[in-house]
Order: sequence, then structure tokens, then C-alpha cells
Amino acid sequence: MRSYQSGTIECGSGVVALLEGSVVNLSPGEWARSLFFQKVGEDKLAEELERGLAEDVDIQWFVSKMCTPEGLCSATAVTRGTVEACEQWREFGKVNDWFTSTSKRDPSAVAARLREAKKETVLPESWFAYRSESDPSCWPPIPRPCSPLALAHWAFYLEKRDAMPSEQRLLSLATLARWNPAQAFMHAYADLKKDSPLFSGDDYSPDLFATRVNSFQRAVELWLCQDQYGHASLDHRVDRTTWAMEAFLEELRTQLANRTISEAGELYSESQMGPWINSVASEVAKALGHRYRDVYQKCRNRLFSAYFPGSGPWEDDWDTEPHFPVGHRDDFRLNRLEQYDLHKTVWIEEQLVRRFLQLLIDHHVASTGLTHDAVISSMHKPGHTTFSTDEETLYRFYDQALNETVARAAIEQGYDYAWRVACAAITMTNKHKRWEVDSQQRFINVTKFQDPNSAWL
Repeated sequence: MRSYQSGTIECGSGVVALLEGSVVNLSPGEWARSLFFQKVGEDKLAEELERGLAEDVDIQWFVSKMCTPEGLCSATAVTRGTVEACEQWREFGKVNDWFTSTSKRDPSAVAARLREAKKETVLPESWFAYRSESDPSCWPPIPRPCSPLALAHWAFYLEKRDAMPSEQRLLSLATLARWNPAQAFMHAYADLKKDSPLFSGDDYSPDLFATRVNSFQRAVELWLCQDQYGHASLDHRVDRTTWAMEAFLEELRTQLANRTISEAGELYSESQMGPWINSVASEVAKALGHRYRDVYQKCRNRLFSAYFPGSGPWEDDWDTEPHFPVGHRDDFRLNRLEQYDLHKTVWIEEQLVRRFLQLLIDHHVASTGLTHDAVISSMHKPGHTTFSTDEETLYRFYDQALNETVARAAIEQGYDYAWRVACAAITMTNKHKRWEVDSQQRFINVTKFQDPNSAWL
């Protein structure tokens, strides 16, 4: 046996070890096949929803498209979609009560709300016009389609929002931002322009810096760090986010001190917030890109071993059973839904594995003359598909998949983060006592929102 190492890439405590010879045989394991076919199912569902919500909505049909808790538990590998579905079911109590009762009484009303929700979750084109000065290639990615469960949540919000006070709307949007942050921002931004004294009068002067950085942290925690019971969950992202909040709100404070409220309100105009959101997203995307490349170069051996078990010529350096996601120190469990960092690792790893597997499929088709459909069909049964390639091509495919995935996912996650920080900036202008945080009792108001049915994540 000879050892192989590309550059300085390491895998856990060792390096990839390859058998003599240039041919490598890979057979996708349960995790790899599960990720691949879950994506096929998600794409098919998105197409069906697009057609089904275009005209009259059959409520029974729509309900049949909602994934069930039992279905979630049956999946081998966890995806971003299944993580979000777990969260959506956990928060589904009041939504389900409204959906069920109203569907029996007036199904056309529910259908109308679902169509409205579908329309409302499309990002306005004007927000795609902005480019980050620090990174002109960074722009808002098109948000992915909502799942049936997410659409039901949005329909419920649209049904109830007019009766909600402004602070309750923010709490509801903080929940929805877990799955659709861009859309949640658009609603929070519309409410800001409609309701905030920054736009409606000259007698409002929010004391944004009364508790210094604590006020920033409280707003950020609302949108990024809450667990399912409304308890603040501090993590490293709060400190990272503070710089973005400080810069924006310091300028707002200066405007409030030297100009009228209406002039200060210009800071919250689309022409100002668009570039600011892009700037935050660009900085986060750069940091995430470096981080993900480093993590998944070092974990390459473990990833191969986990997703192609027992079929590849590399050493298995797992001390225990492989866990998902491979690139995170923690494995995914239902009691860790609130870990934002774990969510994002699940998000990128499923894309990386799928892209790598797709490159292997394309290579297999070119080498054997089989059709894509034939190869994919054979993957339904374990051990029925083996991909053969030389080691140089294998690592080239992996590097290609990693670079493509990181480039796309880092921007998506950068904007996911930036939309939420923008929501936090909006929260800071809310005049309600609920957002004030005493420096000695930073989370004194959190206990008011411990109802699991209405808590945010």
C-alpha cells in the first residue's frame, strides 16, 4: 500500500491511502443515495406546487403534499429540507388549527391565502439590482421555493397579521425567517415603512445605545439565536454580527442627532439598505468560503468513508460510527434544531455530496454508454451501482464539486445571514418595551414567549 497526498490536504488524523493501481471503485452508500433521491423528490414537489397553486387549489391535494413526521423519520440522511420540516411541524399547532377548521368551513379562503403566500414569497426584482462594492459578483440569489408546510405557515401569518400588534408581527416573522429570511425581511421592511415613527413623525428619538452592545445582541438573538421555547441561546455569531449592527446604527444615531427623523429614515430606504445588505452578505460569504474549503479538504477521507462505505481504497479513520454531517463536530439530532451553525453545515454538505455524485454519474455515463436514467434507476438498490475512475480524476471531481458548491452555498448563506441582520436592524427601531434589555438582566423579557406553539426558533 502506498500513501497519496494532494498538496497539504489532510483527512482527520491521517491522509488518504490508496491501493496500488490507478483504478478506484466507488459504490454509493445509504446516505449518499438518500441525499440524491431526496433532492429528486424535492424538485418534483416544487414543480407540482408551481402547477397546483397556479389556479384553483385542491386543499386535499395540498395536504397530501405535506411531509409527515413519520416520513421525516424514515429518511436515512438529513437534508436542509428535512431539518426545516422538523421545525415547521414543531411550530405547526396554531397553523394546523386554523388550516383544518377553515378548510372545512371555507376551503376557498384557505386556497386564496395559499396562492397569496406563494406570490408573497417571491423576492421583488428591484432588490436584485444592487451589487456589493467590495464584491461585485455578490448579489441576492433567487430564494428557493417554499415547501407546502412553509406555505401553510405563511398563509396563516397573512391571515392573522392585520390583527397583530407590530411586536407580535416581528416575532412571527422571526419564526418564518428560519426558512425564508429574504421574504421575512420584505415583510418586516414593509411594516417598518408603514408603522415606524422614523417614517411617520418628527417626535421620535429612539435611545439606541442606552445599553450599548447589549441592545444589538438582543435584537440579533431574536433572529438568530432563539431555541424552540424562546430562550436566548448565545453563540459566537452574536459577536460577529455586532460590527454590522454597530456601523449601521452608529450612522443612524448621528442622523438622529443632527437631522430630522425623516432624513434619518432615509437610512432605511431601499437604496441604502440594499447595498448594506450586500456588503454584509459579501463579508460573510468570504469568511464562509474559506472556512468550508478548509473543513472539507481536511475531512475528505471521512466524507468518502461515510458516503461510500466499504467500497473505496482509503483508510477509515473514524474512531466511532460516522455521523451526519461529517463536516461538523456534532451530529444532527432533533434536540439540536436551534443550532444555526449545524443547519448551515447540513446545508452545504448535502449539496457537496450531490454534486460529487452527479459528476461520478456523468463520468459513468460517458464511460459505459448507459443513459442517465438507467444509472440513476440502478442506484435505488444498494450495491447495484459502482463508479470506476482513476485516482487523479476522483480527486479532480471532488475538488470541482467542492469549489462549485462552496462558491454557491457561501453566497446563499451570506445572504441568509444578511437578511436576518437587516431584520435585527429593523427591530432596533421598534419602540416597544419588549425589546429593551437591562444590562444586568439581558433576557428579562424572554419569559413572556415560552408558549411552544407561538415561540420562534
